[in-house]
Amino acid sequence: MVDTKGLLLSTTDRNHGILQFDMDQMYAYGKKYDAEKILLLYPLVQGSGDEKIVFESYDGMTVEIAFVDWLTT
Repeated sequence: MVDTKGLLLSTTDRNHGILQFDMDQMYAYGKKYDAEKILLLYPLVQGSGDEKIVFESYDGMTVEIAFVDWLTT
């Protein structure tokens, strides 16, 4: 399951500035559609594409964060 977000993430904020609402939403979608892995796409900001960001829930669902350079694609 893949979803896109328009929020520019931070390289210094706690949890990179990812909103709890977005994480809760993706968890609910994952449960509804019985997905084991969720991919959230965010706009690429300088320094954000270097680090792999992965969140795992207590029941085994994985949410990965990836970055897309929307200005050149």
